[in-house]
Amino acid sequence: MKHLRTAAVILAVAALFWIANRGAYKGYFSADDLNNLFWTSHSTPLDHLKGLVSPWYSNSNYRPTGHFIFQIMGHTFGLNFPPYVWLIQLLHLLNVFLLWRVLLRLGAEPRAAAFAALAWSFHMALFDAFWKPMFVFDLLVCLFSLLTLLLYTSRYWLAALLTFWLAYKSKEMAVALPAFLALYELWSGHPRWRRLAPFAAIAIWFTAQALIWGQNSYALVFSPQAIWQTIRFYSSEILFLPYAGLLLIPAFFLTRDNLVRLGIAGAVILVGPLWFLPGRLFSVYLYLPTAALAIVLAFVSQKRRTWVLLAALALWIPANYMIMRDKRKATLAAAEVVKPYVEAAGHFHQSNPAVLHIVSESRPVQLESWGVEAAFQWFYRSPQFKISHADLPEGKALLLEPNLAIANWKPFERQLLMTVRDPAAPFPTHFAFGDGAPIWALREGFLWSGGRFWWTGTKAAAVLHRPPDARFFEVTINVSPRQLAYQGSVQFEAVIDGQPLGVHRFTTNGWLTHRWTLPPDQNHRGQDRGGRDRQGAGSSTARAHNPVPIEIRFPVPYRPKGHHGSPLGAPIVAFGFVE
Repeated sequence: MKHLRTAAVILAVAALFWIANRGAYKGYFSADDLNNLFWTSHSTPLDHLKGLVSPWYSNSNYRPTGHFIFQIMGHTFGLNFPPYVWLIQLLHLLNVFLLWRVLLRLGAEPRAAAFAALAWSFHMALFDAFWKPMFVFDLLVCLFSLLTLLLYTSRYWLAALLTFWLAYKSKEMAVALPAFLALYELWSGHPRWRRLAPFAAIAIWFTAQALIWGQNSYALVFSPQAIWQTIRFYSSEILFLPYAGLLLIPAFFLTRDNLVRLGIAGAVILVGPLWFLPGRLFSVYLYLPTAALAIVLAFVSQKRRTWVLLAALALWIPANYMIMRDKRKATLAAAEVVKPYVEAAGHFHQSNPAVLHIVSESRPVQLESWGVEAAFQWFYRSPQFKISHADLPEGKALLLEPNLAIANWKPFERQLLMTVRDPAAPFPTHFAFGDGAPIWALREGFLWSGGRFWWTGTKAAAVLHRPPDARFFEVTINVSPRQLAYQGSVQFEAVIDGQPLGVHRFTTNGWLTHRWTLPPDQNHRGQDRGGRDRQGAGSSTARAHNPVPIEIRFPVPYRPKGHHGSPLGAPIVAFGFVE
């Protein structure tokens, strides 16, 4: 009967959790998810096994346990999102069960242990862990850490050493677990330091490597400002109120219960190296530390009446559900943008499998640049395929390639517009920024802005086709009142094939156009003097296209307030030859 009652409680908790979080199945992959899925598709189980047993610190944040899961899930389910949510939510519920077992092992009453584990399961600081596959690493480090505690406190310390290794290989914050075990030994009344020694040795070994060789985005920062930034963030996220977590400090000194002290200290210690990573602040990183805080809740709740615990849950769970509604809204809103982008990338690949180069001109704000790259790389798995962004040197270099497509995201229509370059077609005669613009005609000096105009530096170059009957060259600039107030006027000149056309000055704001009369075309001999069309400078196609180099210069540089880069020219809307 006892086992049936336990099973019924577990099923009830799982059902309640699923009802509250069923909206997660309508979500979609993040940029990190897509990146993990893409690169692990090229790995093998043997690669992950080597990483798992390696004693060396990974400077690339390689985590074998989680990345192996991405490889298996990607191979099995591809970009079908719901199975990934099933996995992470099952892992979360498994962690709830393990936490309950840990609390019982530490001596908590069954009611108090169940109350603390259930309260932890609905903590909305952990929301991303059971909504976003990218945080499977936090689920795994908690799972293996809880297993380590169960085994260690049951005196199976050799097995605990193995699960501790798996915890570290799931996420580096597990390096703080031996410090938590040391406090357990200290307050147990019968400390046995010898069995703790190998745990401490592993932690010291990896910590030393991280301090010496950790030079990536996870490089630790030990300045007072950095530490205060992380303290301010995590102390405010742990109880949803500004700095509320700092109340744990006086609570630690006021309590006489060593297990309560263990939970409070554990919540601080298990944040581990994250205290020194001000550039990586996410509330979900509290997944493991809040599990330690559940120890506090369990032992504070000892011998409380059942109705008191139920009343506390009746307040806690709805309060967290209200917080979850805002988080759910933002997550699902991002999914409604990212999913059509990725699906459109797949449709484009189906109809254009031979495209080898893609330049992203604009992307959804909800999808980081590495997510855009991974989305296309997932479909284009050729080693010759390359993708970059128009504002990067790599992207500008790809613009010179003939086998090219431009990816332009239209946010209002939620549509991905792909413009494929025809290598046999001439360069444009007139260039206008906007949807489908042939930005492969651009060279150095144009600063990626997206939209209907791009900013430039003091010089901006391009390549256009000059028709034999072209009589004028014109440039349209978006002159802002702010720039006019700063400069008094906007001066610029056009240079066609090395021939200056003269300086013009705008003294009013707006989208303004100036047109120069062209001199006779002295270079209409068919030589490729502007940009190489990848068909040979002397080919018949290049001679027919007559590409010429264009340069727009701004003699007076613009340095707006707050701009710390190179001086600017002006935002250009369009330029080109007209009859």
